[in-house]
Amino acid sequence: MSFTIKDVSDKLNLSSHTIRYYEKEGVIPRVKRNENGIREYTTTDIQWLELVCCLKETGMPLKDIKKIVRLSLVTNTEDTLEERLEILTNHKNKVLEHMKSTEKNLMKINKKIDYYKGNVNCK
Repeated sequence: MSFTIKDVSDKLNLSSHTIRYYEKEGVIPRVKRNENGIREYTTTDIQWLELVCCLKETGMPLKDIKKIVRLSLVTNTEDTLEERLEILTNHKNKVLEHMKSTEKNLMKINKKIDYYKGNVNCK
């Protein structure tokens, strides 16, 4: 089964421009085109885009995303498994640190809201 760029755009809530940009940058591997030159996305392409969106939304730089894609396309992916795992583990740790910081800041915001509502005697 194949999908048009509009199908993918609607499914992932991404603009067609963003999808084409990701393709141009090499973060969507091997997008096929039909005899008329129209892109035909597969379920695998959509899964790659979902991963790219996840990584981008959690702050991973595009250069690291490209590296994961490149390492995933080598002939023997077993050889690059450790390197991909390291990139993702490092990113996970950064996301966890960011979550801790965000939680701490949210607690401060909630305290201030409570103060403004007169519920708590704090500053």
